[in-house]
Amino acid sequence: MQQLGEVFKLETQRFPRYYTAEFVEKLRETWAKKRDEIKAEEKRTEPMRKHQQSAQQWLESWQKIISHCETTSVLQQIYPAMESQSKEFEDLPEIIEQLLHFYQQRWKNCKLAPPSAQEAD
Repeated sequence: MQQLGEVFKLETQRFPRYYTAEFVEKLRETWAKKRDEIKAEEKRTEPMRKHQQSAQQWLESWQKIISHCETTSVLQQIYPAMESQSKEFEDLPEIIEQLLHFYQQRWKNCKLAPPSAQEAD
């Protein structure tokens, strides 16, 4: 927002005949009001943004864990913890769906692995 203000300031200095004092004042008032609205909206949505960021980090962490699982038995062992923790993000079904999809893909990959890798099952 500050950069836009600087651009406008330079614009009015460069082309003063196109910008009357009344126009500039109205624009400043409108801009100040909009700035306050944007700040209020940012403050209002901050908890949800933080929750979404936390969910994304949680998803990425679980994807790393899952990607290191070599067998379906290991996947079975971690599933209860994953399921329990997912309750915190039930309000973000897309995150849960991504994780479940990743888990299912890893499960399939482990099932398709050569028999020597599955002997631990």
